Amino acid sequence: MRLHFLIATPQRPVIPVIGPQVPDQGPDNDPKVEASLLFRSLNYELEPDCLRNKSTWWFRTYEGHCNWLKRGESGEGSIGSARPRDYQQYTYADDISKPREGPNPRVISNAFFKRKKTIYYGHTALLLGLIEFIMHDVTYSRDSIDDFIEVPMPEDEEVFSINTTLRVPRTAAMPGTSTSRSNPRENINMATTWLDISSLYGSTTDIAHRLRSKVDGKLLTQEVQSPGTRAKASYLPFNTMGVPTNTRPGVEPEGLFAGGDPRTNEDWLLLGIHTLLIREHNRLCDILKKQKPGWDDEQLYQTVRLVMSAKHGLIANAYQNGLLDGEDTMAKR
Repeated sequence: MRLHFLIATPQRPVIPVIGPQVPDQGPDNDPKVEASLLFRSLNYELEPDCLRNKSTWWFRTYEGHCNWLKRGESGEGSIGSARPRDYQQYTYADDISKPREGPNPRVISNAFFKRKKTIYYGHTALLLGLIEFIMHDVTYSRDSIDDFIEVPMPEDEEVFSINTTLRVPRTAAMPGTSTSRSNPRENINMATTWLDISSLYGSTTDIAHRLRSKVDGKLLTQEVQSPGTRAKASYLPFNTMGVPTNTRPGVEPEGLFAGGDPRTNEDWLLLGIHTLLIREHNRLCDILKKQKPGWDDEQLYQTVRLVMSAKHGLIANAYQNGLLDGEDTMAKR
């Protein structure tokens, strides 16, 4: 599987246009009329608030609102909204919020990590980083500060004292839920539920703004010379711009890499995916700049962001479909 999809550049002087064109937002164009014509095949009423500004429905919003244009549902999938569980199939012990009973989680984790047999898979380890990136793209839950699940140690515990009890925080509940069986507990999702590559760009306008170079549509990077060569390569910047970043005691956020998701630094596989994608964004900016020399930073950035989102959705859905039907979906595309 190739993450680095190429957009062909012909050898002749005329360079073809990639991606959608930034729309003409002149005074003679009514964005509501344009949207109604463009989306007339959807066969449902569009949300008026999403049609006033053409950039809202032409590009994706950072927070996720108006990515679904149906009237009354335009906030679906936006940050801070409820994250529905398993397509409304709830498994609470009381059908409201109480965790269901099951095997001791510590017994399961001990059995898993004691496994001796090495299992070889027919793919690179980087695929695990891609899956992790996709999960981060669509979900980010916050821990509760006062609601925990207690996990006692099993009799054969070898690491912790037998008298130890682990207190695992539950995911913070959406305010107003957990009141009845018809209104069960929902979790707050602080990422958009859309495959919009928000792990790279951020799920808020503020974070997205901080990650941009403001030059030629590109994202901020640091250029590092490769050992033994004169060539330099682009890597994620250090978090000097102050974006939210998960860390641990003794590690300052400024010494970690900056990304659109607080979990960017969780492991090197995930960092590898972030690095590939940030290079791809900036590479496409170079191509588009040659095609549209008159475009400003905003036009270049938003157009490439839209192209990157489409490519990301193709990759993610191809693998998802492959897992569902057992076929190599990517090989067919």
